[in-house]
Amino acid sequence: MTSAVQQGNTATGEFAGKRALVTGGTRGIGAAIVDRLTRGGARVAFSGRSVPQDGVPELFVQADIGTAAGAESFARHVAERLGGVMEQIGTPLGRPSLPEEVAELVAFLVSDRAASIVGAEYVIDGGSKPTV
Repeated sequence: MTSAVQQGNTATGEFAGKRALVTGGTRGIGAAIVDRLTRGGARVAFSGRSVPQDGVPELFVQADIGTAAGAESFARHVAERLGGVMEQIGTPLGRPSLPEEVAELVAFLVSDRAASIVGAEYVIDGGSKPTV
């Protein structure tokens, strides 16, 4: 994780003033999304079942959101620290794409450039699954 994540990020950038919630944000695709949004200026709260390797940032909650207790803990933490969220990102699993590739799509979707995109589903699998 970047130092901006550890400090709660007060940087400016394309996501300045935005708040985001990322599940599974301690490694792989989730960590790349947290890093990308943070570098863009967003305040990012994130969860994971394991603690990040470089310590526990202010906006991190160790929780398994697959359980009611974990989801409640994470929601409570986000409400207390961020006053709610603007963007929610659940991380995809088992995809052959690079984490940074997925993070770029997420960065676009939470940016003002994608303001008119609502409720879409994106497949980022390197073309391994047939789509219509």
